[in-house]
Amino acid sequence: MTVTAGGQASGPPTCHHGRHCTGDVYRYTGLKITELSPDHGRIAGGTPVTVTGDGFATGAGETEFKFGKSLAAVECPSMTECTMVAPAQKSLDRSSCW
Repeated sequence: MTVTAGGQASGPPTCHHGRHCTGDVYRYTGLKITELSPDHGRIAGGTPVTVTGDGFATGAGETEFKFGKSLAAVECPSMTECTMVAPAQKSLDRSSCW
């Protein structure tokens, strides 16, 4: 997952065998992520996702979340919470791990 808010982007996830993410999975610059729920989803997409933390730009589309290379439609009602539906992925690889 890659997150962009206010021009600050996160780094790539750390995944193993293209399936499981462990350790310091998410890296962010200028953002604080405290919870990602759920912490997994289906390749077909459609999983509702809530991210809590701090530093999000409020409103629809003001903060971007990418799952692999696919952008999710995001709504951030506050600087501390964003909701979205995970988009479908073409395949399971390191860039689609979340």
